[in-house]
Amino acid sequence: IPAMGPSSDLWSSAVREVLSPRCEFHSHLGRGGFASVWRVTNRRLGRVEALKVLADVRGEDAEFVERFTREAQIAAALDHPNIVRIHEFGCTDGIFWSPMQFIDGSTLADELRRGRTFSPGD
Repeated sequence: IPAMGPSSDLWSSAVREVLSPRCEFHSHLGRGGFASVWRVTNRRLGRVEALKVLADVRGEDAEFVERFTREAQIAAALDHPNIVRIHEFGCTDGIFWSPMQFIDGSTLADELRRGRTFSPGD
């Protein structure tokens, strides 16, 4: 799969094709410069998850793989009610993915548009 940005339809199609044995894709939740997130159902566990997929395909880049692995391990070790749980991480056909806890609700951007303010204790 060629390296391409997360907004590319070709990239999105490739991700769905490669990861469809693992999960059923429902909706695209958002994208950033380096990743896209989908609402999926984990086929093996039957649970809804948020699936983060990194856009850059750099399986040949050992430093990138090490950084991705380290970040996923650190995030998975965190256990706090205000932090989304990371279930696992992996790479399939050069696509790096990480399923995490799906939390249904509004986004921070939605809340700010509504005029909500936050304090450090929120």
